[in-house]
Amino acid sequence: MKTYELADVLRRTSQSIEEHGWKSGGDAYRDGTISTASRVKKLLESGTEGCNYIDEEIDNAIEWALGYRSSDREYLVKIADLAYKGTASEKEVGFAVSILSSYRKDVARTEAFKQFEDSNWVGEIGERTTMDLELLSVKWLDRYDYGNPMMCRFLANGTDVVVWFASNPPLELSEASVGDSITLKGTVKKHDEFRDTKQTVLTRCKVETVENEPIRIRARSMPGLGASDNRYP
Repeated sequence: MKTYELADVLRRTSQSIEEHGWKSGGDAYRDGTISTASRVKKLLESGTEGCNYIDEEIDNAIEWALGYRSSDREYLVKIADLAYKGTASEKEVGFAVSILSSYRKDVARTEAFKQFEDSNWVGEIGERTTMDLELLSVKWLDRYDYGNPMMCRFLANGTDVVVWFASNPPLELSEASVGDSITLKGTVKKHDEFRDTKQTVLTRCKVETVENEPIRIRARSMPGLGASDNRYP
């Protein structure tokens, strides 16, 4: 079985994404098209000579993956092991290829959160409160840290990030759009931090009202955080 240097796999991945865009195996199967992993495998068969795509980004992606060796997620542990070995077998190319895409998504999300660097915690832990919020994102989860399938992220007071993990999201929220004004009644569960951004986590929430408004520039400029943008990678 052939084995490839991980850096070479990621260089060919960068080349393929630049030429054809990113296509996961699942999307390619549904669309009847060619996945990025399949394209990369063919490129690797032709060798790696002359492929010099952004070595600094490749190094950063490998270092990023290496940081997940102690993760509780099987996928993250797998790519961390590949980063540690520095090689990928033919059977592991699919996982290896995903490192670059996942790294780029993570960088984009980190950059998106920088606009909320002034976010502060809202309310007191245990307090039952009513908040006027702007919907930033709705994301269906395929992991269940909170035992809930949908994560809703809002903005309070124009600057403060508020999160609700909704186990049974009401229809009004499921049909809401980014930028909608929502009045939410809930209990402050905890004051948390995510990507160096303070966020208030609510629980036992009830949607009081939903008002449709034009999508604001702030919400539109958040790669990886748009409403229902991932059902789900």
